[in-house]
Amino acid sequence: MPPNYTCSTWGDSLDKMGQNFVEINDFTILAFREAARNVKVLAHEPSYDPSKYFISVPELLKLHGGSSRPWKIVDWRAERTLEVKVQPHEATTHTIHSGSAPATRLRGDRTYVLIGITRDMGQSLATLFLKQGARAIVLASRSAVTVRPQWAEHACSMYGAYIRFEVLDVTDLEAVKQFRARIEQKILPIGGIVNGAMVLDDKVFSEMKAETFSRVMQPKAVGSKNLDIVFRDDDEDEDKKLDFFIMTSSFAAIGGHAGQSNYSAANMYMNGIAANRQRRGVAGFALNIGVVYGLGFLHREKEELYAGLEREGYPPISERDLHHMFLEAIAYGRLKSDEAARKRYIIDLTAGLSRFNPHQAPEDVLHWHKDPRFSHYTIQEDEAGSGGPSGKDAGATNSSTKQLLDAVNDEKATAEAIGPKLVAAFSERLATLLHLGPATGDNSSSGSGGHIRSDSNMIELGVDSLVAVEMRTWLWRTTSLDVPVMKILGAASIDRLCMEIAGEIVSGRGQ
Repeated sequence: MPPNYTCSTWGDSLDKMGQNFVEINDFTILAFREAARNVKVLAHEPSYDPSKYFISVPELLKLHGGSSRPWKIVDWRAERTLEVKVQPHEATTHTIHSGSAPATRLRGDRTYVLIGITRDMGQSLATLFLKQGARAIVLASRSAVTVRPQWAEHACSMYGAYIRFEVLDVTDLEAVKQFRARIEQKILPIGGIVNGAMVLDDKVFSEMKAETFSRVMQPKAVGSKNLDIVFRDDDEDEDKKLDFFIMTSSFAAIGGHAGQSNYSAANMYMNGIAANRQRRGVAGFALNIGVVYGLGFLHREKEELYAGLEREGYPPISERDLHHMFLEAIAYGRLKSDEAARKRYIIDLTAGLSRFNPHQAPEDVLHWHKDPRFSHYTIQEDEAGSGGPSGKDAGATNSSTKQLLDAVNDEKATAEAIGPKLVAAFSERLATLLHLGPATGDNSSSGSGGHIRSDSNMIELGVDSLVAVEMRTWLWRTTSLDVPVMKILGAASIDRLCMEIAGEIVSGRGQ
């Protein structure tokens, strides 16, 4: 087979071919046999029309009713660039309900409930929902909030909203039923739910007792099931159904994490509930959330775990990323009115996994890298040097990054020798993230033509927290130093920041 043509597919649906989905294995064999026959024929036809046999990925995606030929060979290398229209959620005018104000997703005549999310993340999500049109929000947890936080008062004043704190044990079905009746009687009908309740108790599986497993399962599995029962929505009028039913899962459910078999099982159960609800035509979605910078449990109580999780391929995401995840969940997890839409459901969204080089050194391979389901996280060799997850890998081809890696790995290199190379590579990576074109670390750069002056600070360049998180990840991959995001954002200049980091590299040797 020619080197460029490495896979086969079929253009027409199984129904058109008169096959049954149960016979997928036989159908796959037929597809590969036909592809092999086509390639054999081509080997003896010097002049041929490639369009009859080969199809690029962009062409394949444009097909809706099937191709003109039932068998095609996908040329994965013909075109690697796809045109996709991306519209930020905050700027869109899409609405769930026609009566909503422009650029909002939520209704002002409904109550939106956050369960198990009453602290910093609750504040962040409540503010997001208020911006999306919500005017009544209830934050509930097992423990009572004794002092009403100042942010709630400010939000009520700014948005003319009503924010209430409630006590709720989501694992108690009767309590959930009473909670719904109480809220809808005293405030407004409930229009959306987020279940963020959780318990962590990590143990090696061989040492985990049944009560430990059950305790972690309760708030996510039993709690979500109780909410599904009380807010089943199957027989409700369309206007009374929930706008969203979101469950906060974790990257541990997808990639796995040592000592968290109970936590992974609890999260995967929520994915199952999301699938079940969408099949029934009602709102349901699971968010597999990674580490969030500045918010949540890890930030409050186990911040020291950030570096370890990043080494395991779980880089932190920003608050902005988290907001986009919830807006995507609202959009894709909303109720499905027709049977065709239910067959195309998306039940979950994952964020917080690093892309990786499949040819990296054996000691850098993580357990989930070997799982073919994550093959779309791989990067090309020419990407590795420009900030990919395997920046220290020998496959890095970016010249400035390679020079930096050589200097960092040279035990005799001084801070004065490492500094300029770090400035050049840092500036080049930053220019890529800011879409400014080629960048240089030379102080004499004019700043025109997309170049970054290395005496500029982050504020001047328009660097936000999201870009700063990306640069922090890149610095970790290239220098093995964990540089705080606030240090990157507050640096007087790229030069000064990089020279300080170079000094830390040298002083940290041998430790």
